[in-house]
This record gives sequence, structure tokens and C-alpha cells, in this order.
Amino acid sequence: MEYYVNHFITCRTSFVVYVLICICGSFYIGKTKRPLLERIREHRNSVKTGKGRTRLIEHVRCQHGGNVDVLKFAGLEYVPPVMYGGDRHHVLLQKEARHIIRTDATGQLGLNEQNDMSVFI
Repeated sequence: MEYYVNHFITCRTSFVVYVLICICGSFYIGKTKRPLLERIREHRNSVKTGKGRTRLIEHVRCQHGGNVDVLKFAGLEYVPPVMYGGDRHHVLLQKEARHIIRTDATGQLGLNEQNDMSVFI
């Protein structure tokens, strides 16, 4: 996958669409309103504790023995504050959905379980 990142994104950046890439080529597209580092920690802790039954957690636990070090994270897109009282979270949801579609993140290598298209209605 190749991306042009529209903004300087750090682990402290909020309102980010991100990608989580496994060393085997599988990947997950997500979004967070909170600092990216907090969301990364949640993913890693979910894998370690086994809480939840998502495709991502099951993949790392079954294919890689629960080794969270097989995962790499990167910010893809920052959503700046919306002008004129717009809904920044809604824009974030739309951006995430577009990245899921663009990368086929619910397909063979994708670890997303579904894509909520209602964010465009």
C-alpha cells in the first residue's frame, strides 16, 4: 500500500484514520478521536488479553501466537476541525469508510469486519 499523508501525524494526534499492518500483509483500517497512541495501546492490549473476538484479534492470536510485535501502525489521514459548526466526528467516519473501500479492508487480506456505509446518508 502506498499513501500520501495530508498532515504531520504523531502518536499524540487526535482525529486520525490509521492503518495497522501485520508482517504477513494483513491490515486493518481504523479511526480514533483520541490520541493515536491511546488507540494503539488498546489494540495491543486487546490482543494480549484476548478480550473481544474481532478478526484482528483472532488473526494475531491464531496466526502469530498473540505476538503484538508483528503489528505496525501508521496514521493515514488527519481530520482538522470542521468550519462553520460541522460535525468533525462524522467527517472522520466518512474518511475511515473511504479508506476501507479504497483498500478493500474487508476483503481477503483486510481485517475489518464490515464497512458502515450509512455515514454517507
